[in-house]
Amino acid sequence: GKLTNLGSLFLYNNEMSGTLVSDIFDATRLYQLYLHENYFEGTVPTEISNCLLMYHLDLHDNYFGGEIPNTIGALSNLYTLDLSENEFNWKFPYQFGNLKNLGYLYLQINFLTGTIPEAIADMTALNTLYIEKNRFTGTIPTALYTMSSLFYVHLSEGNDFTGYIPEVNFVTNSQLHYGAA
Repeated sequence: GKLTNLGSLFLYNNEMSGTLVSDIFDATRLYQLYLHENYFEGTVPTEISNCLLMYHLDLHDNYFGGEIPNTIGALSNLYTLDLSENEFNWKFPYQFGNLKNLGYLYLQINFLTGTIPEAIADMTALNTLYIEKNRFTGTIPTALYTMSSLFYVHLSEGNDFTGYIPEVNFVTNSQLHYGAA
């Protein structure tokens, strides 16, 4: 049978391997999925968007690759998204701008390319952004400097940002910490 009433799944820090089957996302009441520190590989199924109640999604420290599914942008209740330490090698999905309740976004230590989309400013609850050790280019979106909810930003190592850091009102953003090398 299908686990349609499953709300939480914790399988982290095991020796699990293989691909993530899309059937897991038939559990439409799933709001916590912790699969970090395993050996999963392949792509993350687009069916992840079936889990509209998802609040915490932690897939870090695996071997997932390819594109980050833009369907994650449909998970409007998402508060924590950790896709760090994988092999994602595409772009920062502009659909993440739909994640209005997202507080913590961890994408560091991947192979992500392209620019950071201006849509990041639409993530109005974002507190922490870690995107270091990727291959991002271009300028840092100006809106990133004015987001009142933002507390930690790590952009250092591996990225190739250009341009300048605009004047920031540190009285307004007195808790803002930028990590850049």
